[in-house]
Amino acid sequence: MQVTQSDINTNEFWMREALNMAQLSNSDGEIPVGCVITCDNELVSYGYNQTNAGHNGTLHAEFEAFDLILIIWNYLHSSKDSTISKLCTNSPNYTQFDPLHYSSPISQVASLRKAKSTIKWVIPPHLLCTLEQYGSSIGKCGTDQITEFFSQCTLYATCEPCIMCAGAISQIGIKRVVFGCMNERFGGCGSVYSVHNGSFGQAYPPFEVQGGILSEEAVEIFKKFYNRGNINAPKPHRTIKMEQYSQ
Repeated sequence: MQVTQSDINTNEFWMREALNMAQLSNSDGEIPVGCVITCDNELVSYGYNQTNAGHNGTLHAEFEAFDLILIIWNYLHSSKDSTISKLCTNSPNYTQFDPLHYSSPISQVASLRKAKSTIKWVIPPHLLCTLEQYGSSIGKCGTDQITEFFSQCTLYATCEPCIMCAGAISQIGIKRVVFGCMNERFGGCGSVYSVHNGSFGQAYPPFEVQGGILSEEAVEIFKKFYNRGNINAPKPHRTIKMEQYSQ
């Protein structure tokens, strides 16, 4: 597939948004990986690594972004919230909508995220509008419909998704992944395993992958994190004298 200048500009634009999330992750003392998800070139979700704050090794940036979409999908299609409909027509900027102001499952997610991080989590109205309109046009809100929605999405991650996240991306049906730097220890999109190419059977459909977008900037954020040290890493049970390994 030939990559045009327009493709490059689009990829770099959204990767910079993902890098912003990675910077916030670093500020929170998390391993700095960020991601955003777009549909029709509009922001629909975002997330960053929350494994330390959540004491949960699965809370990678990609899972956080998926979680946001799935909870809102469930809420939109199990409730007739006039506030949501109003937001779809009256919110030109996603930063204007703070879900903490509303009593709903969405606010519960936002409250949890606010407790876990230093940033103010908000819901992009384009996500609300897209999911609501998409569900209305289909007339259903089952698994097939949300899978169809995901098939229209692109995920931008600052680092190659790990094997676990690549498996989730495949199963959830994301059509395309764009990432920054390679993940040479745990990468699931070519570095260690190639989950994206469909070689793991019918349970793991293939998806498009493009890497190396603003990779040097992604690496620089990692360098800042590792030069400072992981402040949330568990303390060793015993002190190891490193000089014995340098002989």
